[in-house]
Amino acid sequence: MSEAVFSDKIALSLPVKRKDEDITEVRIRRPGASELRGLQMRPLIQGDVDQMIRLLPRITMPNLLEAELEPMNSEDFSALVNQAVYFLLPPSARSQVDA
Repeated sequence: MSEAVFSDKIALSLPVKRKDEDITEVRIRRPGASELRGLQMRPLIQGDVDQMIRLLPRITMPNLLEAELEPMNSEDFSALVNQAVYFLLPPSARSQVDA
């Protein structure tokens, strides 16, 4: 089993409100095959909103719920999606993004 890899903290411009806390920062964990179960890779890599709303609750820290992602503003949602897509890219494509 490989070691978990996390993104840097992603600051949210609008906090996610929960009963007992406001979530202002989120980290994304590189997904394993089990988190991708039931999802389609091509739409995920293309940033498909429906696929991402299903994936992100599985890989966010703290875990965001679908009901918390659906009303999220596009700026914050895009930041989470961009990091998730980055983790889905093969290493050769990641090196091109990093350049």
